[in-house]
Parts: sequence; C-alpha cells; structure tokens
Amino acid sequence: MQDAQIYKANALVEASYRLSLYEQRIILACISQVRRDEPLTDQKLYTISAQQISEMTGTRLG
Repeated sequence: MQDAQIYKANALVEASYRLSLYEQRIILACISQVRRDEPLTDQKLYTISAQQISEMTGTRLG
C-alpha cells in the first residue's frame, strides 16, 4: 500500500476520539483498501494483517 490517501467523514473523525491509536490504525488501513471507482457493497470483505499495518505505519511487530 503506497501513500494511500484517506478522506474521513466528520462522523468518523468524531468516533476516532474514542478509539486507541492501534484501533485507528486498523480502521484507516481498512479504509485505504476501498477504491473510489468501485461501489461499496455488503458482499465485499476487506482484510488487513498486522504485518501490513506495521509496514504502513513504520512500526515493528513483537
């Protein structure tokens, strides 16, 4: 995932105040997988691994 740009709605910004840093990273990593040129459906499943989050945020696992 290279240089993903994420635009958040106000509701998501407000909700993020109640999330830990790690929870916010998980949410943003998942959001970064959503493509603007494809419709959102309940049938599409987005997944993210700890390794991917580690690479995106420049942190180490373990």
